[in-house]
Amino acid sequence: MSGFVSGLAAPLQSLLEVKHAIGLPYVNSESHLRRFDKMCAETYPGEVTLTKEMAWAVARPAEHVNGQMRRITPIRQLAKHMGVLGLAAFVIPSGIPGKQIRYRPHIYSHAQLRSLFNAADNLQTTGYGGRREVIIPVIFRMIYCLGLRPS
Repeated sequence: MSGFVSGLAAPLQSLLEVKHAIGLPYVNSESHLRRFDKMCAETYPGEVTLTKEMAWAVARPAEHVNGQMRRITPIRQLAKHMGVLGLAAFVIPSGIPGKQIRYRPHIYSHAQLRSLFNAADNLQTTGYGGRREVIIPVIFRMIYCLGLRPS
C-alpha cells in the first residue's frame, strides 16, 4: 500500500519504487512527495495530470532558495518520470528556483577556540537568576565535541 491519495498516486508510487530499486533511500524527497500528494488530493481532487498550477514551484514566505530547491526537485523528477511512463506532465524548467547557495564552513583555529572557551568559562553570575555561567560552557563544549550545529 503506497499511502498516496491523489490522482497522481500511481506515478508517485512508481517513482518511489524506481528510486528504491536503484538503492536510494530517498527519505527527504519522499516526505516532500507525500506532502505534495496531500496538497493535490485536497486542491485538485481526481486530477491525474501534473499541471503547471500544481507544480509547487512558487517560493513560500521566508523560504530559503535551498529549501525551495529541495522541495521542488522531487516534483521535477516526478514530472520527468511521468513523461517516461507516457503520461502528460508539466516539467518545472531548470533554473527554477535559481542557483543553490553553497556554504563554506569556518574552521576555527586553536587560538580562536581557546578564546571562545575562555570567554564561556569566565561568565559572571548575574542577578537575573539561572545558572548560565555553568550551562553555557557545557553547551559550547557539547556543540564542539559532538559536532552539533547551532541551527
